[in-house]
Amino acid sequence: MVFRLTRSSRTTEWSVAGALLLIVAACSDNSFVDSGCFSDQHCKGDRLCDIGTGTCFDPPVGMGGSSSSVTMPSSSRSSMASGGSGGSGGMPSSSMATGGASSSTGGMTGSVIETWSATAPQNDGSYTLPSWLSLSSPTSNRTSQTSATTLATGFGANVARARNTGADPSGWGLSIESQRTNQVSQSDSWTVGNSDWKPSNGMTVTTGQSDPANGNGATRFDSPASAAGWYSNYFQADARVASSWAKGVTAANPPYAHFRWREYHQDIQTTAWTRYRLSHRTVDGITNDPLNLETRDVPKGATAITQATTTDVYGAQLESALYPSSYIPTGSTSRTRFADILSANNASVIAQAGYFDGELVFAPRYASNDVDGGEHHDLLYFDAANRLFFRFTSDSQTPNNVDLTTAQLCLTVASDELCTPTISWSGEAELTIRASNTMQGRTLSISGIEANSSQVADSTVNPASVGNDVFLLGDQNGAQECGDLRSITFRVP
Repeated sequence: MVFRLTRSSRTTEWSVAGALLLIVAACSDNSFVDSGCFSDQHCKGDRLCDIGTGTCFDPPVGMGGSSSSVTMPSSSRSSMASGGSGGSGGMPSSSMATGGASSSTGGMTGSVIETWSATAPQNDGSYTLPSWLSLSSPTSNRTSQTSATTLATGFGANVARARNTGADPSGWGLSIESQRTNQVSQSDSWTVGNSDWKPSNGMTVTTGQSDPANGNGATRFDSPASAAGWYSNYFQADARVASSWAKGVTAANPPYAHFRWREYHQDIQTTAWTRYRLSHRTVDGITNDPLNLETRDVPKGATAITQATTTDVYGAQLESALYPSSYIPTGSTSRTRFADILSANNASVIAQAGYFDGELVFAPRYASNDVDGGEHHDLLYFDAANRLFFRFTSDSQTPNNVDLTTAQLCLTVASDELCTPTISWSGEAELTIRASNTMQGRTLSISGIEANSSQVADSTVNPASVGNDVFLLGDQNGAQECGDLRSITFRVP
């Protein structure tokens, strides 16, 4: 048997025995060994990489040149991917589960080590994740939006929830959320009963109406015709964002009602279930202004709705952040949903020798100025000195004491930081982020932002400290913010 090695235009034939003697001799000579390679481009000069041992060796004499290809025994050119097949470059290996696709291939620079992408979920709105991804979600009875008008409820602990707001029917993602508390009791029905809701004035209350979760937990408020208008049951609590599902039922002309909280309101204009949100950004202390429906001119400037109207509501929520998370059903008291923890349990495979190339596609629930200055959101987290994250910084305050924040995307390897310039994006925007740490340096890029894209790079070469797990959209304690993972891909750097 003869192996043929090609280097530029020169070709040399040599026997199996000769090839093995050359490799052993080169790898046993410390002067010709660089450890940690996994493709030829990671070796200095014209040296070649034995992927099986991760060491570089000199080619036979007379094989100089600027480009190279070498055919090695299959035991050396082996797949690096879990589930991949051996051989040069490897053959892809994939697994499909209803509501998610995962695959792995092997081998050369740029080839996929592991990948997962969100697709339409299983019938219950959940995903079955591949074996290399692990999700911990200790809270039961969780929910997730599944279209512009529908909500899935009843997710048990550790179940992977699919989410889609309906803006893009194919825009499915894995919901990963931070810890949040819904301060509103009896949140489904807005009812006075055993809760802190205060009674309505002038509006008739009818419970047991159909809701966006395909149940009968909604409540109907009929507002009679009046020159001044009326108001519904109302709830007061310390919060920074209010949200609720609502839909109009009858009215001669919309709007049907104002969804009101503090000095803010949104008009309910449609007969389709819609989730409404109101955020309070000012830094003036949090007060206990009501969350309710109004047909009065409240808040001032909303204008009175004088005609008779009927409006259904479901799922009121008050939270202490600037944007809403998924709905948290409550009973007679407030209720907390604990943070999700998502991790890849094969960090040493996807970041061999501390080098990696990861691409993350996700839709943050928040806009770039929806997170307070001084906070951060980890996207890939090996440890505090090796991570990819968003940094949020207080920029200034307006005359109305609105705290303005700016955002940067940063990659830290061995405590050395590389950051983009200031970037901005809208809530629910799909962002594509790629971060690589290779033997040639680091590259960091993001697209989907308002400036279309941003990219930075440097020539710093440092291996990352890698343990057993790399955490996604959070750290070992869970997600710091809320977002939907659309896909994750790790390639050979």
